[in-house]
Amino acid sequence: MTFHNRPYRKKLTTEGFIYLNGHEYLLILNNLSITGLLGELEADDSILDITSLFNIIQQNTSVDIYLSQLRLAGEAKVVRADLVNDRIYLALEFRDIEYDVDNALYLRHNYRKRMEASGLIEIDDQIMTFTTINVSVDGMMIQLPGEVPLEAESIVQFDFSQLELVGEARIVWRRYEHGNTVAGLEYTLLQKNAPPLPRFAKGKT
Repeated sequence: MTFHNRPYRKKLTTEGFIYLNGHEYLLILNNLSITGLLGELEADDSILDITSLFNIIQQNTSVDIYLSQLRLAGEAKVVRADLVNDRIYLALEFRDIEYDVDNALYLRHNYRKRMEASGLIEIDDQIMTFTTINVSVDGMMIQLPGEVPLEAESIVQFDFSQLELVGEARIVWRRYEHGNTVAGLEYTLLQKNAPPLPRFAKGKT
């Protein structure tokens, strides 16, 4: 492939994390372009060989990534997996990426996955529909239509079916913008384990 048909790829050696099939793995980058990257996967007992990896990818090619040294995080698609000298290499194509995450996204404790889906919340004995903006293992940011009188530190019940989350949450903050109410929620009680999302906690690399 010629240079004109392929985005420029910069060779580098740096580490990051990838979230695949409910597990976080170390990813050692080999090269990076504006459209994607190639990296070596540090697998464990959950991925025994390239065959098991192929089986996982066939179910879902979408992964979450966090490259702290490059201040980059978000979603990517696995477009190729190769076994070279008993090492597993993944080629990823960027899909939904946040840049400069240490100054913005990663001032928070855990990775927040952008996700637009609806759920139900009970406020003052009234059931309302909300839409998520992003979701993490410890809370979510939601949007409600119109001006909703949410009180900071109040406890609300919610049901978010996409991640099978049902429980209670604390209103950490709320604001009004563009005719809607936006609020940050922190889980206080879940009827199941933490949501199936990566932590990518700040300070891991």
